Order: sequence, then structure tokens, then C-alpha cells
Amino acid sequence: REDLLRERVCNGIQRLMGQSAADLRVARGAMDTILGVLTRIQKSPDDVKLRRLRLANAALTEKVGNVPGGFALLLASGFRYSSDALFIECPSDVSTLDLALATSLLTSALAIMP
Repeated sequence: REDLLRERVCNGIQRLMGQSAADLRVARGAMDTILGVLTRIQKSPDDVKLRRLRLANAALTEKVGNVPGGFALLLASGFRYSSDALFIECPSDVSTLDLALATSLLTSALAIMP
């Protein structure tokens, strides 16, 4: 399971960086935002509000949704679209260990970005 998550997140990071290659600042901003979301969930894993992101949220749309590959990276990190399509959420079966792996991979990618 860990290998599959690692592969999905690494592919998501590569897609995001590849699709935003013209402006790596935008890719970095999306990755920073996603990293912040994952970190907050790890600190308070039982807080349902942190695990549900409203798709209509203007800041989320600007920083992640409008960036090609942004939502795909969230999905690769374990998030799913809610059944009503109003949220993108991190189900409770996504463990803090899974989130820690995704966080580590994002942190490493950000460290080597120009």
C-alpha cells in the first residue's frame, strides 16, 4: 500500500510540475497549500472540518483548483470527491502514516524546486 501511495503522489507531483512548468511559482504555491492541508490534518486527524475542503472555496480554487494538476495531487494524496461533489475530502481510512508519507514527498519535492 505504501508503494502505491508513493507512486501516486510522485506521479501527481511530476504532473503538477510538468503542467505548470511555465510558471513554477504557481506549482510551488499549489504544493505549499496542499502541504499545509496535509500537515493540519496530521496534527488533528479527528477534526472532520480539516478533512473536508469546499470546492467553492475561493482560496482553494485560486491556489490549487486553477493550477493544472492541483486537485489531481490532492486525489493522489488520498482525497476523494464527496458524493454531492461539493467537497474534496480526506476519508478517515487515510491514516496519518499515509499523510506523513505524502507530506514527506511534497517536502522533498519543494526542497529541490528552483
